[in-house]
Amino acid sequence: VNVLDVNDNAPVFSPLVYRKSVLEEVSLTLVIQVSATDRDSTSNGDILYSIVGSDFNLFTVNNRTGWVSVGRLDRETNPGPYTIVVRATDRAASGEEKSSTAEVIISVLDANDNAPVFTRFPTTVVDFTELSPAGHALAMVAATDRDEGNNSVVQFSIDAVQPASALNYFDLNATSGILTLHDQL
Repeated sequence: VNVLDVNDNAPVFSPLVYRKSVLEEVSLTLVIQVSATDRDSTSNGDILYSIVGSDFNLFTVNNRTGWVSVGRLDRETNPGPYTIVVRATDRAASGEEKSSTAEVIISVLDANDNAPVFTRFPTTVVDFTELSPAGHALAMVAATDRDEGNNSVVQFSIDAVQPASALNYFDLNATSGILTLHDQL
């Protein structure tokens, strides 16, 4: 007596929702492996994976292993999260495949990939008298950074002054961007 398998089971994902965080600016990375099982035997239980109706050309899935790969993500352009649907389809011999789906939610982590940009930078001459007291505010600079968290914190410093000895007369507050006189001239 031969018992033939009938394709009476659909693939089952466990879990139904996968979550993963990916650092932006990394290309062609294996992100997460989805997995489904099918209780049928022979090709009725053999599973192929595919991405369903995604608007994102950034993601692919290996149809045999279920490994989801991602192209280059940029958090500043699209912070996500991205939700893609992966389908597991059995290869029923009868041509009447059964399938199920799972969600993969990809969050994008920030990389320190943006330089600060000055939003306020006086380019004109700042006038003050030689009697101006120490601590007298001369100018203020400001900048923003498109990154987030600690990657967006801007610190100010004076890189060069001509003549170099003039550096002894000025202080620049690293967080506020306020330029003051260090000592009276």
